[in-house]
Amino acid sequence: MIIKFAKDARDGACDYMDEGTNGDRDIKDERIQLTNLSCYETIYATNALLKKTNKYDKYKDNYKHIVFSLQEDNLTKEQMQKIIDDFLALYMHPYERDEYIYYAEAHKPKIEINKNGEKRHLHIHLFIHKYSPILNRRLKFDSHPRRRQELNL
Repeated sequence: MIIKFAKDARDGACDYMDEGTNGDRDIKDERIQLTNLSCYETIYATNALLKKTNKYDKYKDNYKHIVFSLQEDNLTKEQMQKIIDDFLALYMHPYERDEYIYYAEAHKPKIEINKNGEKRHLHIHLFIHKYSPILNRRLKFDSHPRRRQELNL
């Protein structure tokens, strides 16, 4: 498994999950939602809350985007959820589970070879919102030197 910390973003996660980069998400991938609530009920709704409270423009990015690229292509939904649960337990250990908002979705390739001739694999997108409505503040991800060291690993 390869874990990639993609570029943090301000908005657009739900559109990317729905459409992909060229509006071809449903052609390329089978989407498997790994959270109880949808992207719009989590990431999009939290961004809307920030806009309503005039905090949206205060930040250049609102969520972390983490991608898990998996060698195994036949994992069950339960196995994928366990990967996300285990990662969150380690990565979000300073916070209680109800203090952060996240959305996770797996993409199982329908088209197994990309336009460059490379094999496409099962991968999971995880979005963790940087704002906590419960704590009413931004979460700290990498401000501590130890945290930066962990991220570099």
